[in-house]
Amino acid sequence: SGRFLEMTAKRLGVDITELGPLAMKGMGDDVPMNSYCIVFGTQSLVNALAEGHSKENVAAAACHSVAEQVFEQQLQEIDIKEPVVMVGGTSLIQGLVRAMGNLLQTEVVVPHHSQYIGSVGAALLSSGFVEKSG
Repeated sequence: SGRFLEMTAKRLGVDITELGPLAMKGMGDDVPMNSYCIVFGTQSLVNALAEGHSKENVAAAACHSVAEQVFEQQLQEIDIKEPVVMVGGTSLIQGLVRAMGNLLQTEVVVPHHSQYIGSVGAALLSSGFVEKSG
């Protein structure tokens, strides 16, 4: 997911830190994007730009595509309970947070320093300070 968003930012000529704000300005509803394969997703991205879709709309469509992929591969078979908290590097991409919230039909919470939460948890587990539960 993160790699696809990095490639999207590069194709759009923006830094990855600019992808989220760019996507927030767009609506990706009219931009067809393949959400199941990074190769086909990249081809969809190239085609959308060639067809004249705006960078904003393509960025929004790419974020929606990643949200769909995460849902299909990881979330569709579980009972999602609120609050929904998003962590990791991709949580810094506002367009992805919005797309995930729209897909799940709920507000998605992004904690302060969300990109570090997984590594802090792993460090605590590996240090023995926190024991892994069953």
